Amino acid sequence: MSYTVCHMNKKLLIFVLLSCLLVGVFVAAVLIIFSLYLGKNDDRAAVEKKPGVAVEETKERGGQPSKPAWDSTPVNTSNNGISVRLPVLYTQIASPVIVAGNAVAFENTVSVLVRDERGIIRGRGFATADAPDVGQSGPYKTAVAFDAPPDTIVYVEVFEASAKDGLPIHMVRIPVRTAINFTTVKAFLIKEGEQKARCDIVHAVTRTVPETYAVGHAALDHVLAGPTAEEWQDGYRSIFPPGVDSPVLSIVDGVAYVEFNKAIRQIVGSCAVTAARAQIEKTLQQFPTVSRVVYSVAGESDPVLEP
Repeated sequence: MSYTVCHMNKKLLIFVLLSCLLVGVFVAAVLIIFSLYLGKNDDRAAVEKKPGVAVEETKERGGQPSKPAWDSTPVNTSNNGISVRLPVLYTQIASPVIVAGNAVAFENTVSVLVRDERGIIRGRGFATADAPDVGQSGPYKTAVAFDAPPDTIVYVEVFEASAKDGLPIHMVRIPVRTAINFTTVKAFLIKEGEQKARCDIVHAVTRTVPETYAVGHAALDHVLAGPTAEEWQDGYRSIFPPGVDSPVLSIVDGVAYVEFNKAIRQIVGSCAVTAARAQIEKTLQQFPTVSRVVYSVAGESDPVLEP
C-alpha cells in the first residue's frame, strides 16, 4: 500500500514539474514576441521622427505612400539624352556655378536647379542646347547663381521639363560641395542691342570661384558660360556658342596665349568677332600680368577672331 502511494506521489510530482516547465516556455515565448513587436514599433517611430530631408509624400492608389517628391540620391552624369560635364561630381563650387554638357530636349531647353540636402531650392537657371537639328544632341552651357552656406553639400539638378505636364524628366543630379575659400573675378559680357551702336561695348559682372591660382582661366570660363538667369533678364549675353570648350591658357612675359577648340569658328561677322575679342581681352587684362592676347585654334597659330 505504501509503495503504491509513494509511486503515485512521484507521478504527481513529475506531472507538476512538466506543467510548470510548459507554462514557463509559453510565457517566455509570449514575452519574446511582445518585445519584438515593441522594437519594431520603436524603430518605425525613430524613422518617422528622424530629422532629415523635408519632403512631401504623395498617396498612390490604395492609400500606400509613394516615393518622396524629392530624393537626394545622386544619379549618373547622364540620363536619357541629358549629360552633365560640369560641375564634376563632388568638386567644390562657388556662386554662380558653371553647368555644361549635352542634351536632347523639348525646344532644346534644359532647366537647372541647385538644392541643399533638405531639398530646398537654392538657385535656378536654364540653358539652350545648340543642337544641329530637331531630336539631335547639342552642347549647352550656363551659369547658375545660388545661395548656400560654405562647406555644405548641394545638388545640381539638370532636367527637361515635360512637354505634357511640365514635370521634370530625364533628371541628372550632381552632388557637389560649396567652397570654403573663394576669390572674386570679373567676367565681361555684352548687352543685347548695344552692338548696333558699338561692337566692342562690354560690361563687367562679378563672379566668385573656388580659390585657385588659375584666376585668368576661371574668369574666361565664366565669359564662355555667359549670364545667370537674373542677368539674362537684364539683357546680358555672351557671344560665344556653348560648344566652345574651356580654352588652353598660358601667360608669358605679359602675353596671354589662348587656344580654343574649333567651335570658336562658329562666331562669324565683323561685329560678332569684335565683341568676342572685347569679352576675352577685357576679362584677361583685368590682371596686371596680361597686356596682350594671342589666339589660336586647335593648335593652329593662324589668325583667329579676326574681322
